Amino acid sequence: MLSPASSAPADRPVSGSPSASPSPLVGSKVLAISPVGGYEGNNTSVHRVRALESLGADVEVVDTAPDEASALGRLRYRIRHRLFLRGLPVAVPDLTHSAERALAAARRRHYDIVWLEKALTIGPDLVLELRRLCPRAKII
Repeated sequence: MLSPASSAPADRPVSGSPSASPSPLVGSKVLAISPVGGYEGNNTSVHRVRALESLGADVEVVDTAPDEASALGRLRYRIRHRLFLRGLPVAVPDLTHSAERALAAARRRHYDIVWLEKALTIGPDLVLELRRLCPRAKII
């Protein structure tokens, strides 16, 4: 029976060997604009942030999950969202002010990666502003 080390290709380091890089994102600063607060922490957004951290990244999260809104606020959001889905040029309301918070985070610190996940309220103008504030960042 072959051991895992002997069955690995010669050009690829084996996990756990000294030449393997266990944390490829060590030293990387990541701004994650993601809905991590929803679903009581049991959603894929939380898992992705944890995965980035496990790879060694220094992650700052701008949570886009809405808090409990008033009945009128929820109704307004639902109406605007339906109009948006029907193709009308109506912006989805930014209930969490994630756009302003993302810009504030980018002004405080330069990021290597800006991770946009389910960022429905982040428009092209904000992406251009993030690019201006963090010119070398990869925007994903």
